[in-house]
Amino acid sequence: MYEVLVPEARIAELEALALEAKAATAQELAKALGEFGQTKVLYRIDQTVNLYGENITLGSNEPMVTGVRRQEPGSTINTITYQHVGLIVSLAANPPVPDAPRKELNVQVNLELAALADSGIEIAPQVKASRIRNLQLSHSETPRFGRPWVLLNVSAPPAGDKTPPVAYVVRYVFREVKP
Repeated sequence: MYEVLVPEARIAELEALALEAKAATAQELAKALGEFGQTKVLYRIDQTVNLYGENITLGSNEPMVTGVRRQEPGSTINTITYQHVGLIVSLAANPPVPDAPRKELNVQVNLELAALADSGIEIAPQVKASRIRNLQLSHSETPRFGRPWVLLNVSAPPAGDKTPPVAYVVRYVFREVKP
């Protein structure tokens, strides 16, 4: 999963299918995303999964300034709390019923993300408030083994906030593993 700071004027240029064409490898996708703005990898998972049912949870507790108090002239004390952020990936599939017209497996992919982001709102001189971005992406598909999928979500800041929109981009590839 990638986080990309995207200039507002370029949001319309982001398209999942166009990115998918440039996502043969994770490095190629990162390069394509870098053309839109500052890009960082939030999470990278490379493991065998069971398409019929799998949950992967990655997370951490991150410090977040929630308040600032002035002591003496020029001296401040920050109040810090720790916020749980992370990624949950859930996979679920049911085998096709015997008399169904389509015999392909259909996999439901659900992603939940909680990430800290700058708000652009100054709560004290040189201290900006953080916000927590929560998003959920769901996708149902017949696996295309060996070919990447790209999912995309753009989160724009609220009115009056000067921070750039953030795109969250997910690249995943199912590979068939034979016993």
